[in-house]
Amino acid sequence: MRGALQVAVRQLHRAAVRPIAASPTAHFFAYSQSGTSSDSVVASLVEQSRTHEMRRQRDELVLIPSESICYPECEDLMASCFGNIYAEGQPDLRLSRVSPALATDDALFHAWHRRLSDGRFYRGCGEADRVELLAKYYIAKAFSMLAGSPSADQIHANVQALSGSPANLAIYSALLNYGDNMLTLNLSHGGHLSHGSPFNVSGKLYHVTQYSVDPKTRLLNYDEIRTLAHETKPAIIVGGASAYPWDWDWRTLRTIADEVGALLHADVCHLAGLIVGGQLKNPLPYADTVMFTTHKTLMGPRGSVIVTKDKDIAKKIDNSVFPGMQGGPHVNNIAGIARMFEMICNNRDAYCQLQRRVLDNTSIFAEALRAEGFELEYQGTETHMVMLDMKKFRNRSGNALDGETASRLLENVGIVVNKNTLPGDATAADSSGLRVAAPWITQRGVTADQIKDLARIMRELLSSAVGFQVWAPSGDEKCRARVPYAQLQKSRQEVLALARSLPYPKLDESKFADSLFDPLRDAFTVKGLTAISVRGEKARLALDQALTCNVSSLGENDVACGFLLDADGELISPAIVSNLGWSHNAACGDNGEERMAVFAPQEKADDVRMWLDALSDGYVELVRDDPYLKVDGPFAVTGLQEKDIPMAVVSAVTGLTLPGSLDANNMDVNKAFFVGQHAHVQRNKAEALPTFTYTPGDGDLKQTVLHDWHERNGGEMVGFGGWRMPVKYGSIADEHRAVRTSAALFDVSHMSAVGVKGPQALAFLETTLANTAARLIDNEGQYSYMIREDGTALDDLYVYRLARDNFMLVFNAANFERDFAWLNAVNEGRVCVDLENPTKRVPGPVEIKELRDAGSDSLLDIAFQGPKSMEVLQRLVDTPEQREDLATGVLNTIHHITMKGVPVIAARTGYTGESVGYELFVHPDETQNVWDMILNEGKRDGVVAAGLGARDSARIEAGFPLFGHELEGPEQLSLTEADYGYVSRLHRPFYIGRKPYIERTHPRRKKLVRLKGSGRKTAREGHVVLNEQGEPVGTVTSFAFCDDDFNFYAIAAVDAQWTPETGATIRIARMTKDKFKGPVNASRTVEMEVLTRFPTPEEKEAWAKHYNA
Repeated sequence: MRGALQVAVRQLHRAAVRPIAASPTAHFFAYSQSGTSSDSVVASLVEQSRTHEMRRQRDELVLIPSESICYPECEDLMASCFGNIYAEGQPDLRLSRVSPALATDDALFHAWHRRLSDGRFYRGCGEADRVELLAKYYIAKAFSMLAGSPSADQIHANVQALSGSPANLAIYSALLNYGDNMLTLNLSHGGHLSHGSPFNVSGKLYHVTQYSVDPKTRLLNYDEIRTLAHETKPAIIVGGASAYPWDWDWRTLRTIADEVGALLHADVCHLAGLIVGGQLKNPLPYADTVMFTTHKTLMGPRGSVIVTKDKDIAKKIDNSVFPGMQGGPHVNNIAGIARMFEMICNNRDAYCQLQRRVLDNTSIFAEALRAEGFELEYQGTETHMVMLDMKKFRNRSGNALDGETASRLLENVGIVVNKNTLPGDATAADSSGLRVAAPWITQRGVTADQIKDLARIMRELLSSAVGFQVWAPSGDEKCRARVPYAQLQKSRQEVLALARSLPYPKLDESKFADSLFDPLRDAFTVKGLTAISVRGEKARLALDQALTCNVSSLGENDVACGFLLDADGELISPAIVSNLGWSHNAACGDNGEERMAVFAPQEKADDVRMWLDALSDGYVELVRDDPYLKVDGPFAVTGLQEKDIPMAVVSAVTGLTLPGSLDANNMDVNKAFFVGQHAHVQRNKAEALPTFTYTPGDGDLKQTVLHDWHERNGGEMVGFGGWRMPVKYGSIADEHRAVRTSAALFDVSHMSAVGVKGPQALAFLETTLANTAARLIDNEGQYSYMIREDGTALDDLYVYRLARDNFMLVFNAANFERDFAWLNAVNEGRVCVDLENPTKRVPGPVEIKELRDAGSDSLLDIAFQGPKSMEVLQRLVDTPEQREDLATGVLNTIHHITMKGVPVIAARTGYTGESVGYELFVHPDETQNVWDMILNEGKRDGVVAAGLGARDSARIEAGFPLFGHELEGPEQLSLTEADYGYVSRLHRPFYIGRKPYIERTHPRRKKLVRLKGSGRKTAREGHVVLNEQGEPVGTVTSFAFCDDDFNFYAIAAVDAQWTPETGATIRIARMTKDKFKGPVNASRTVEMEVLTRFPTPEEKEAWAKHYNA
């Protein structure tokens, strides 16, 4: 029988949505009786998402402790017109003085309501009052049924707080003063952000002391809590957790609170259903306030409730929620909450049995996980959740997975969990735990045997993984993993079968049949082949890596035959691939999308689709001894309809015959890469290509187009990289100061730019450079690395994408002749690019052109660096649009500007560490003109011309490596050892030198540290870095004074295992390695401070103040 509240709300809802009489004032915009519009994109997409979400919840196993399935009876009430109104304030409690019967007696309730009104700030809240009063009544009744609780009329409930965190803040605001002491559970030991974390406002408003679990027992130590309470005298003690799997001793916490005169707050968001269901201790007899959310173990709609026995506290909390914390409550949610508690009260035995099953299932799950080899943090559980310590779970590689990686792998096969911090984790980003729970699957009727199967599936999947570390741009190493395809498929199928065996409420199976969701359902077929669409920014690159034929060279509407192979080189299916061309798609950003078609035999089409999906996801292991590797992506794999296929492609496909078995004609073993290629290299009969050699010339020093200006203006000229360049004009310190306080203009036109153009330009760069040029959108740049076939570097460089198939590469001047010769030799297929397959060739050919002397396309580089650089350029550009474009630019963006009609490519890049700076690419004939314009316009701002000395001192202060000093210098450091490991994208299937580079840099031998010193006694290049015991651990690679006060900076290459703390003082022996013989007298050492590897934002902000002093 439906509850009284449900009947009342439905009557109200029906009355509220009666058809409106036709009149000009009664029509809403785009109004329809159904509430949707047939041409509404949003309505269509939301309905699609809702359908997919319901299907996901049916087909996956949700193990997240904070989630449950809302009772349909409650969910229905939430979709009511109560969402249209404001109900700020409180209903008059006298309206419910008799029983909920008054609220269900429509006429009598409204008679009383008209007589008494209410405490709302808006009129029209009579029906909202009915709903909220019923919610309060049934909540009080539910708690009054628990042991130790007072009668219902002595329990006060606030149901207006929107969720748990705002409810906690409302409680603190009601009961505490700013700066009061709080005693709460440590976040990484299971606490919650709103319990005083420094990342949460609660940690900013109050002084927080946190208690922890015992390091030996891994359980709460109430004696320690008592000691901390007596030491800190908190105004409030907060009990409760989000990731601690044991019940709480509320009686003891009450005693401790009384001893120190503190309030006791019980946050039981996770435990509320188990408490109301009579399975865990009731905090209400002991706590001054109890707060819980209604959508976790309570299994109701989203919302939160604050309960107290104290009338005075109740009034303070009501006022703190509104107007203190929020405006109008969500009355539609309150209606659902009221219905939920009515159901609990009216069916208490059944509800208690359900919560008992939650605990029983959690206990079974915990023991099953333990039996499968998982380590249970906190020794086990007696609640609804289990915490798993992934640090102690070993996978196939012998490494540990972190919580993030493990949760991603599990989600990929349909098991939904969340990562969680555990005691000892440094940050939430490095969480080592998994948090799993049984409420959701208990609601679906899971059995003990199924729970044990689930534990086995989790163990099989995670133990089959190969874990490894990759470098992130932050400089941190991040965990990643790959899993064999067969295991992924097996786990997916087992999870789906288990999930499908469990009922899901309110599901009309006719709307969720598999055939309705088949991605190939509407696919076109021709000659027994199913047309599969592959779309995305890198779809062509991905298919070139997935298929044995050459896809990167296909023009629009071209076709080719090839094979899809698995990771072992076994045939999945023959296929025909076609390039359908590029199209604009806002979902893919400025790059648009590449549209490709794969035609596979009908009987193999599903296998092809699933394999391509797995490649796109990026979790499948492709080479057993190379876990980093994955295919470019992501890309969408769907059925391709006939209307989307050009007739030329259909005709071409019709004219081809798929090979029945693997053959050399459709397998290009000399292409850069395809999945399974390693198993077929023996098919290669071509002659090995020779090794690249280069002999540098002995020409005279060259001069830049600004050479005469440098000499006229006092430039001290030196030889550098084969060029005659200014090292300074006056004082390096003054020029360095200009970089930090105003801006400096550098002649860097000795650095040569190279244009790379053509339909295969991107594919060419993807195989010749270590970074991912495919990630660049038009008018964007990135730092990259060019490695030769043996893993040693040729150069570090900058890559700019000027247009879709047009790139510009900027090399170091000293390396350019060799770099240019290498690029051309690779492009022409004249040299070996892979030691394991010495006949391999990269995609191409492409057009390679030196831009120093390229006619109208010629470009030279001058660098304008410093905080005033943007402001000066904005005054020089010709249009307001260009000024705005410069203002909105960010690091690595390219701006096409004109200065008095002179075209300039302004790249927001640089080598000084400044947040604002540009590399300006100008035609040689206009370089002097642009140089003069900038210096003349910037004179009033303190802009000066600067030599290479200040450029070097600025890059050393910023910690940037220099090729020949740090990179591939005397210490033979790689870019990874210089803390740019993320630049060498090891996940990419192939680029020249990739595998030898991995072998060279794993494990890392060396790393760089940035140092600061002061005084006339300095550390110079080659001097020896000493550890705490006076033993040599590294060498200084770069040094520079940066001001007139003899402050200097250095960069040193040190052993990777040596980890001096930031701020520590270390010693440098003022001698080179060959002269170091043992302990060094203090007089022959200099002390330096260890800095962060790169300047922090705070350090950069301090530069201007320091250099202006």
